[in-house]
Amino acid sequence: MKKYRLINFRPFVLLAACLCAGAFSAYLGFVASFAVSVFSLLTVVVAAGLIAVKIRKSVLPCIFSVLFFAFSFLNVFIILYRYENADVPAAIYAVDGRISRVEEREDQSFRLIVSDLFFGGEQRRFSLALYVGEDRGFAVGKRISFSAEVESFGLFFDGKLSSYNIVNNVKYRAYLNEGASFYLYGGEKTLFEAGNLLIYETLRKGLPDAEFSVAYALLTGEDCYMDGDTLKNFRSGGVAHILPFRDCI
Repeated sequence: MKKYRLINFRPFVLLAACLCAGAFSAYLGFVASFAVSVFSLLTVVVAAGLIAVKIRKSVLPCIFSVLFFAFSFLNVFIILYRYENADVPAAIYAVDGRISRVEEREDQSFRLIVSDLFFGGEQRRFSLALYVGEDRGFAVGKRISFSAEVESFGLFFDGKLSSYNIVNNVKYRAYLNEGASFYLYGGEKTLFEAGNLLIYETLRKGLPDAEFSVAYALLTGEDCYMDGDTLKNFRSGGVAHILPFRDCI
Protein backbone atom coordinates (compact mmCIF):
# COMPACT_ATOMS: atom_id res chain seq x y z
CA MET A 1 0.00 0.00 0.00
CA LYS A 2 1.41 3.40 -1.00
CA LYS A 3 2.24 5.70 1.90
CA TYR A 4 1.27 9.35 1.75
CA ARG A 5 3.55 11.91 3.34
CA LEU A 6 2.25 14.86 5.25
CA ILE A 7 5.30 16.83 4.06
CA ASN A 8 6.94 16.15 0.70
CA PHE A 9 10.54 16.92 1.69
CA ARG A 10 12.52 18.95 -0.87
CA PRO A 11 16.07 19.85 0.28
CA PHE A 12 16.57 22.74 -2.18
CA VAL A 13 13.24 24.30 -1.24
CA LEU A 14 14.26 24.07 2.42
CA LEU A 15 17.62 25.73 1.73
CA ALA A 16 15.97 28.55 -0.23
CA ALA A 17 13.44 29.06 2.57
CA CYS A 18 16.27 29.25 5.11
CA LEU A 19 18.04 31.92 3.04
CA CYS A 20 14.85 34.01 2.99
CA ALA A 21 14.21 33.38 6.68
CA GLY A 22 17.74 34.47 7.57
CA ALA A 23 17.39 37.73 5.65
CA PHE A 24 13.99 38.41 7.20
CA SER A 25 15.28 37.68 10.71
CA ALA A 26 18.14 40.15 10.23
CA TYR A 27 15.60 42.74 9.11
CA LEU A 28 13.52 42.09 12.23
CA GLY A 29 16.62 42.68 14.31
CA PHE A 30 16.55 46.31 13.18
CA VAL A 31 12.83 47.07 13.13
CA ALA A 32 11.94 45.09 16.27
CA SER A 33 14.77 43.89 18.50
CA PHE A 34 17.85 41.71 18.34
CA ALA A 35 16.11 39.23 20.65
CA VAL A 36 13.61 38.49 17.87
CA SER A 37 16.47 37.59 15.54
CA VAL A 38 18.06 35.30 18.13
CA PHE A 39 14.70 33.61 18.70
CA SER A 40 14.35 33.06 14.94
CA LEU A 41 17.79 31.47 14.78
CA LEU A 42 17.01 29.13 17.67
CA THR A 43 13.70 28.21 16.05
CA VAL A 44 15.45 27.21 12.81
CA VAL A 45 18.07 25.17 14.71
CA VAL A 46 15.41 23.32 16.72
CA ALA A 47 13.23 22.74 13.63
CA ALA A 48 16.22 21.41 11.66
CA GLY A 49 17.08 19.11 14.55
CA LEU A 50 13.56 17.70 14.70
CA ILE A 51 13.50 17.15 10.95
CA ALA A 52 16.90 15.43 11.12
CA VAL A 53 15.57 13.06 13.80
CA LYS A 54 12.36 12.40 11.86
CA ILE A 55 14.07 11.94 8.48
CA ARG A 56 17.32 10.23 9.39
CA LYS A 57 18.56 9.94 5.83
CA SER A 58 18.37 13.70 5.33
CA VAL A 59 20.55 14.96 8.17
CA LEU A 60 23.01 16.71 5.82
CA PRO A 61 20.38 19.00 4.22
CA CYS A 62 19.23 19.99 7.72
CA ILE A 63 22.77 20.95 8.69
CA PHE A 64 23.12 22.96 5.51
CA SER A 65 19.79 24.63 6.25
CA VAL A 66 21.13 26.00 9.52
CA LEU A 67 24.33 27.13 7.80
CA PHE A 68 22.36 28.83 5.01
CA PHE A 69 20.17 30.58 7.55
CA ALA A 70 23.19 31.77 9.56
CA PHE A 71 25.01 32.94 6.42
CA SER A 72 22.00 34.86 5.15
CA PHE A 73 21.32 36.34 8.57
CA LEU A 74 24.90 37.52 9.13
CA ASN A 75 25.28 38.85 5.58
CA VAL A 76 22.08 40.94 5.69
CA PHE A 77 22.67 42.04 9.27
CA ILE A 78 26.17 43.32 8.44
CA ILE A 79 24.89 45.14 5.35
CA LEU A 80 22.12 46.86 7.32
CA TYR A 81 24.44 47.63 10.24
CA ARG A 82 27.05 49.25 8.01
CA TYR A 83 24.39 51.20 6.16
CA GLU A 84 22.73 52.49 9.32
CA ASN A 85 26.04 53.50 10.90
CA ALA A 86 27.45 55.37 7.90
CA ASP A 87 25.51 58.58 8.62
CA VAL A 88 27.36 61.89 8.44
CA PRO A 89 26.32 65.24 9.94
CA ALA A 90 24.28 67.27 7.45
CA ALA A 91 26.70 69.99 6.33
CA ILE A 92 28.32 71.51 3.26
CA TYR A 93 31.18 69.36 1.97
CA ALA A 94 33.62 69.49 -0.91
CA VAL A 95 32.73 66.29 -2.81
CA ASP A 96 34.65 64.37 -5.45
CA GLY A 97 33.52 61.16 -7.12
CA ARG A 98 32.84 59.22 -10.27
CA ILE A 99 29.48 59.38 -12.10
CA SER A 100 28.35 55.76 -12.39
CA ARG A 101 24.75 56.41 -13.47
CA VAL A 102 22.70 59.21 -15.03
CA GLU A 103 18.92 58.88 -14.57
CA GLU A 104 16.41 61.20 -16.23
CA ARG A 105 13.37 61.83 -14.04
CA GLU A 106 9.74 62.50 -14.94
CA ASP A 107 10.08 66.25 -14.33
CA GLN A 108 13.01 66.45 -16.78
CA SER A 109 15.52 66.77 -13.96
CA PHE A 110 18.37 64.31 -13.44
CA ARG A 111 19.63 62.03 -10.72
CA LEU A 112 23.33 61.16 -10.80
CA ILE A 113 24.78 58.27 -8.82
CA VAL A 114 28.27 59.29 -7.72
CA SER A 115 30.53 56.46 -6.53
CA ASP A 116 34.23 56.20 -5.57
CA LEU A 117 33.28 59.03 -3.26
CA PHE A 118 35.50 61.42 -1.29
CA PHE A 119 34.25 64.07 1.11
CA GLY A 120 34.83 65.17 4.68
CA GLY A 121 38.49 64.24 4.40
CA GLU A 122 37.99 60.52 3.72
CA GLN A 123 36.85 58.01 1.13
CA ARG A 124 33.32 56.71 1.63
CA ARG A 125 32.13 53.13 1.35
CA PHE A 126 28.77 54.18 -0.12
CA SER A 127 27.61 56.25 -3.10
CA LEU A 128 25.80 59.58 -3.32
CA ALA A 129 22.63 60.54 -5.20
CA LEU A 130 23.13 63.98 -6.75
CA TYR A 131 19.97 65.75 -7.97
CA VAL A 132 20.38 68.35 -10.72
CA GLY A 133 17.78 70.44 -12.53
CA GLU A 134 19.07 70.06 -16.08
CA ASP A 135 21.59 68.21 -18.21
CA ARG A 136 24.85 70.12 -18.04
CA GLY A 137 27.11 67.68 -19.82
CA PHE A 138 27.00 64.91 -17.21
CA ALA A 139 28.16 61.54 -18.52
CA VAL A 140 28.78 58.11 -17.04
CA GLY A 141 32.48 57.57 -16.33
CA LYS A 142 33.31 61.23 -15.76
CA ARG A 143 34.56 62.39 -12.37
CA ILE A 144 32.83 65.36 -10.78
CA SER A 145 33.86 67.82 -8.06
CA PHE A 146 31.42 70.18 -6.38
CA SER A 147 30.43 71.69 -3.03
CA ALA A 148 26.95 71.09 -1.61
CA GLU A 149 25.06 70.14 1.53
CA VAL A 150 25.21 66.37 1.98
CA GLU A 151 22.52 64.46 3.87
CA SER A 152 22.24 60.78 4.77
CA PHE A 153 19.50 58.32 3.75
CA GLY A 154 18.14 56.18 6.56
CA LEU A 155 17.06 52.55 6.42
CA PHE A 156 13.51 53.77 5.76
CA PHE A 157 12.16 56.41 3.41
CA ASP A 158 8.51 57.51 3.41
CA GLY A 159 7.69 54.60 5.71
CA LYS A 160 9.21 51.97 3.39
CA LEU A 161 12.52 50.14 3.50
CA SER A 162 15.00 51.96 1.24
CA SER A 163 15.61 48.78 -0.76
CA TYR A 164 16.86 50.58 -3.88
CA ASN A 165 19.41 52.59 -1.92
CA ILE A 166 20.56 49.68 0.23
CA VAL A 167 20.97 47.27 -2.70
CA ASN A 168 22.83 49.90 -4.73
CA ASN A 169 24.92 51.24 -1.81
CA VAL A 170 23.42 54.74 -2.11
CA LYS A 171 23.71 56.32 1.34
CA TYR A 172 24.02 60.06 0.73
CA ARG A 173 22.20 62.72 -1.27
CA ALA A 174 22.88 66.28 -2.36
CA TYR A 175 21.31 68.90 -4.61
CA LEU A 176 23.23 70.88 -7.20
CA ASN A 177 21.27 74.10 -7.49
CA GLU A 178 20.88 75.97 -10.75
CA GLY A 179 24.00 78.02 -11.43
CA ALA A 180 26.09 76.13 -8.87
CA SER A 181 29.64 75.48 -10.01
CA PHE A 182 31.12 72.02 -10.53
CA TYR A 183 34.05 70.49 -12.37
CA LEU A 184 33.97 67.48 -14.71
CA TYR A 185 37.21 65.74 -15.58
CA GLY A 186 38.83 62.46 -16.70
CA GLY A 187 37.20 59.07 -16.41
CA GLU A 188 36.13 56.31 -18.81
CA LYS A 189 33.12 54.02 -19.04
CA THR A 190 33.45 50.39 -18.05
CA LEU A 191 32.41 47.73 -20.59
CA PHE A 192 29.15 47.16 -18.69
CA GLU A 193 28.38 50.89 -18.59
CA ALA A 194 29.07 51.26 -22.30
CA GLY A 195 26.74 48.35 -23.10
CA ASN A 196 24.00 49.75 -20.87
CA LEU A 197 24.29 53.16 -22.54
CA LEU A 198 24.06 51.58 -26.00
CA ILE A 199 20.83 49.80 -25.01
CA TYR A 200 19.42 53.01 -23.54
CA GLU A 201 20.18 55.18 -26.56
CA THR A 202 18.94 52.57 -29.06
CA LEU A 203 15.63 52.06 -27.29
CA ARG A 204 15.15 55.76 -26.59
CA LYS A 205 15.51 56.66 -30.26
CA GLY A 206 13.27 53.87 -31.58
CA LEU A 207 10.40 53.69 -29.08
CA PRO A 208 7.82 56.05 -27.53
CA ASP A 209 8.31 56.82 -23.83
CA ALA A 210 5.88 54.21 -22.47
CA GLU A 211 7.23 51.35 -24.61
CA PHE A 212 10.81 52.45 -23.99
CA SER A 213 10.41 52.33 -20.21
CA VAL A 214 9.05 48.75 -20.26
CA ALA A 215 11.59 47.46 -22.78
CA TYR A 216 14.49 49.05 -20.92
CA ALA A 217 13.29 47.60 -17.61
CA LEU A 218 12.98 44.11 -19.09
CA LEU A 219 16.43 44.22 -20.69
CA THR A 220 18.43 45.91 -17.93
CA GLY A 221 16.36 45.58 -14.77
CA GLU A 222 16.04 49.36 -14.37
CA ASP A 223 12.47 50.46 -13.66
CA CYS A 224 13.31 54.11 -12.93
CA TYR A 225 11.73 55.28 -16.19
CA MET A 226 8.41 53.49 -15.64
CA ASP A 227 5.55 55.61 -14.33
CA GLY A 228 3.56 54.62 -11.26
CA ASP A 229 0.52 53.42 -13.20
CA THR A 230 2.58 51.03 -15.33
CA LEU A 231 4.29 49.55 -12.29
CA LYS A 232 0.91 49.18 -10.59
CA ASN A 233 -0.45 47.30 -13.63
CA PHE A 234 2.51 44.89 -13.55
CA ARG A 235 1.88 44.21 -9.87
CA SER A 236 -1.88 43.78 -10.39
CA GLY A 237 -1.21 41.34 -13.24
CA GLY A 238 1.01 39.20 -11.03
CA VAL A 239 4.13 39.67 -13.18
CA ALA A 240 5.97 42.22 -11.04
CA HIS A 241 8.60 39.56 -10.26
CA ILE A 242 10.19 40.12 -13.70
CA LEU A 243 11.08 43.66 -12.62
CA PRO A 244 13.37 44.82 -9.79
CA PHE A 245 11.87 45.08 -6.31
CA ARG A 246 12.91 48.71 -5.94
CA ASP A 247 11.77 52.25 -6.58
CA CYS A 248 14.17 55.05 -7.43
CA ILE A 249 14.26 57.82 -4.85
